[in-house]
Amino acid sequence: MRDIKDGKTERGYARMCTSNSAILIFLSNLSQYQNADRNQRIINVESQTHKEFKNEDREGYLDYMLRRSRINKPEVYEKNKAKAQTFREKLKP
Repeated sequence: MRDIKDGKTERGYARMCTSNSAILIFLSNLSQYQNADRNQRIINVESQTHKEFKNEDREGYLDYMLRRSRINKPEVYEKNKAKAQTFREKLKP
C-alpha cells in the first residue's frame, strides 16, 4: 500500500513524471487560458456598456439595432423596421 501511495509501480516511480507532464501541459496552454480570461472580461465590459446604452438612450439604441439589422440580416430589415416604428410610438408620451 505504501508503494502505491508513493507512486511506485512495477516499472518504477511514476508519480513525478505524471505531475510534471500535467504542469507542462498546463504551461503550454497558459497563454490560451489568459486570452480566454481577457476575452471574457472584455465581453463583460461590452455587455455592461450595451445595457447602459439601451437604458439611457432608447431612441439611439433603436437606431443602432436597425442599422445592425440592415447590415447583418437584410432579409428581415423591413420587418424589424415596422417593429421599431411600433416601439417608437409606445415611447412617445
